[in-house]
Amino acid sequence: MSRGSLRRRLARRRSAGLAILAAVTAIGVVAGCGSNSRPTKAAYNTRANRVCESLNQKMHAIAERPFGNLSAELKEVLKVKEQANTQLRAIRMPAADAVPSEWLRYRELAIGALKNIVRAKPRSPGARIANRAYVKANAKAEEIARAYGVTACVGFAA
Repeated sequence: MSRGSLRRRLARRRSAGLAILAAVTAIGVVAGCGSNSRPTKAAYNTRANRVCESLNQKMHAIAERPFGNLSAELKEVLKVKEQANTQLRAIRMPAADAVPSEWLRYRELAIGALKNIVRAKPRSPGARIANRAYVKANAKAEEIARAYGVTACVGFAA
């Protein structure tokens, strides 16, 4: 085999390899693979509302059970709300928009207050303080959710 034919064969292989690489890259761009783009507000709200709809169903299921041990029920509510917040935190936020972070911060403040309610002795000053903190943080989280359009994340799902 001559040197010229070897060079031509290597050039064809290189060209074929580059063509395949270009095709895979083009498919990835069209499919959105490796995309670093942030979701829109509408896309974020859709995903967050889905999480809150699930939370709402779980909260209704807890509320509809016959009344039992309040402490155990509060612990279950806390667990369900923490799981929902973990899922909400995992949703990628729209670019240059601080509202979802602020909303999640108030949700976390409400969850922290709920933890304090669970730990506190019933009807104690600590329970009353924690309850006021929960109501205040929860109301602010609901206000932000309504204004932003995360409408499934109010009420039980707040």
